[in-house]
Amino acid sequence: MPLTDKEKRKEYERNYRLRNLEKVRAWGRNWLRKHRADPMFREKEKATKKKYRENFWIRYHSNPEFREKVRIKNNRKHLRYITETDYFHNKYAQWREEALTILGGRCQYCGFDNPMALQIHHVNGDGAKERRESSKYKQYRLMLQRIREGSENYKIACANCNIIMARTGTLVPFIRG
Repeated sequence: MPLTDKEKRKEYERNYRLRNLEKVRAWGRNWLRKHRADPMFREKEKATKKKYRENFWIRYHSNPEFREKVRIKNNRKHLRYITETDYFHNKYAQWREEALTILGGRCQYCGFDNPMALQIHHVNGDGAKERRESSKYKQYRLMLQRIREGSENYKIACANCNIIMARTGTLVPFIRG
């Protein structure tokens, strides 16, 4: 369909690509597969990339507005990553703290109460199964939900008691000094 108006032509091509996305991608993959082996194509591709890099740096150093756009774009990407990461770390900490509070806030075997060393002990020993089924954050959210509902499958144990139970299957009685 020959269109003489450039804007209409662009719109038509854009719509065609959207309607036939798989067909266009397949065509592109076949074209690349066919031409990548050609040494002339590879040289031309390298030259094009080199020219782009050179033009980018010329624009970057000569045009303060362009430099500012690049800086803002890169900062947005970085800030978005940091913001999302901080958000999930804070949520994880809140869920953990709430779970520890609901379960009593101290080791149920020896009485140790420092939250940095307290762990949530899975009574049935199915903690590995839970970790495989979901991500760390989803796991803590679901665990907290079950604890709120009154599940008896979780207890608080300090790191020492938890590792002893994991290795031996039972808690060997010991005296804290």
